[in-house]
Amino acid sequence: MGLLDRIQKQAAESASIQQGFISLKNILIYLKNMNPQVGFKSLAESLEAEYLDLVEKPRLHFFADGHLKLVELNDSTLELNTTKNVRCEPVGQGMYNTLHHVLQMVEKDSLNAEELEEYGFLNFEISTAFGIQFPTDQCNEIDYLKALAEKDARIYELEEILKQLEPHKNAERHATKREDVLSAEISLLNHPEFYVRQGDMTKNEWKKRCKLIQDHLPGARALADLLSSKCGLFWPGFDNPPLGDDAVYRLNLTAIKRVDNAK
Repeated sequence: MGLLDRIQKQAAESASIQQGFISLKNILIYLKNMNPQVGFKSLAESLEAEYLDLVEKPRLHFFADGHLKLVELNDSTLELNTTKNVRCEPVGQGMYNTLHHVLQMVEKDSLNAEELEEYGFLNFEISTAFGIQFPTDQCNEIDYLKALAEKDARIYELEEILKQLEPHKNAERHATKREDVLSAEISLLNHPEFYVRQGDMTKNEWKKRCKLIQDHLPGARALADLLSSKCGLFWPGFDNPPLGDDAVYRLNLTAIKRVDNAK
């Protein structure tokens, strides 16, 4: 085996071991993300208390420089020969005291101690013991205040966009007025007697003229069909008016009958 192959193999073994290891820092960050209102110090105290209550306790490990070392319960050192990457670890007063000592390094709002990254558990052991599926990847603390601020800013941005899309508070009232005026004009157009002057014509001639004009004006349905056929003149790129033919027909019919209904 060449040097590069040996280095790559060792790196792969180290990565595999690290993937199964979860540091105390990672555990506390995960718990913090699940309980953002609780400080790190309180989380560390709860973690230790819950750990001591376990009947079957997961084993504490130390991970550094690609090597994973087991912290023994009582012995000051433990020699393991299972893999060459697992070595002995002097722990002084044992695993429980080591865990307590490391967790005591947790500050209220930060996890600065290097030991918090070096000490931890095998992921499957701690997940099984606590009934929590801890992540295998590196955890990053979620800044909830920043996230909420960004969310509020986005909501404000969307609200401003919606305000621009919404019609002005007077727009609907003005649209109703315009529709009312236009329908009145359509009704007047369908009554030539209101705008055709009699002039020198006899009354009978004038009535015939008005009748002739009225007969040649498009009715409600014909006017709706005409609007549909000439849609491109008013709404380029669209095949139909904003309202359907039946809706336009009903509006036209209502408009045409306004004079008769007012009499």
